[in-house]
Amino acid sequence: MAHMVNGVTQTWVVEPSGPLRGDISVRGSKNAVTKHMVAAMLGDGPSVIRNAPQVGDVDITAAMLESAGFHVSREDGEITIAPGSEVRPKVPEAFTGLNRIPILMLGPLLHRTGEAFVPLVGGDPIGRRPVDFHVDALKALGAEVSYGPTGISAKAARLHGARITLDEDADGVGNTFSVFFTGRSEGPAPA
Repeated sequence: MAHMVNGVTQTWVVEPSGPLRGDISVRGSKNAVTKHMVAAMLGDGPSVIRNAPQVGDVDITAAMLESAGFHVSREDGEITIAPGSEVRPKVPEAFTGLNRIPILMLGPLLHRTGEAFVPLVGGDPIGRRPVDFHVDALKALGAEVSYGPTGISAKAARLHGARITLDEDADGVGNTFSVFFTGRSEGPAPA
């Protein structure tokens, strides 16, 4: 039996009554889907993500994209994301601390608009996961980046290629995505 609050499953209670039998549908990983949603920011047309879970981080990421001027539609586990006619360079401070996705949006917003602001990140308390790598990577690619009391700002007329070393002690997956999401820089990395 599932306990529902505002249409969201809060807990599942399973009482033994014999062997479990049946079929279930398993949705995709929210950690993968939220990053795919950010990657869609670099597309010139609609991007479709299938088998998306219905969880809070996906809802928060969709709201951040919409606040930045992207069209987001969801139906039956499918998310479609497309740039709007006017992409805005700022993720509102109202998203401060809700998850770690804003730092990943910094590169795509910078690429699309030449400037960007994202609020301070949050996320699960699973240990230290600084954003320094993301900022250092953007600087290496040619961006001017500064920290403020409510978030991080960046500016760049053009990004260029750079050699970036991933720190083995850092949040590797997020760091890798951050560099890829900056994407579309011009020119090769220096030798």
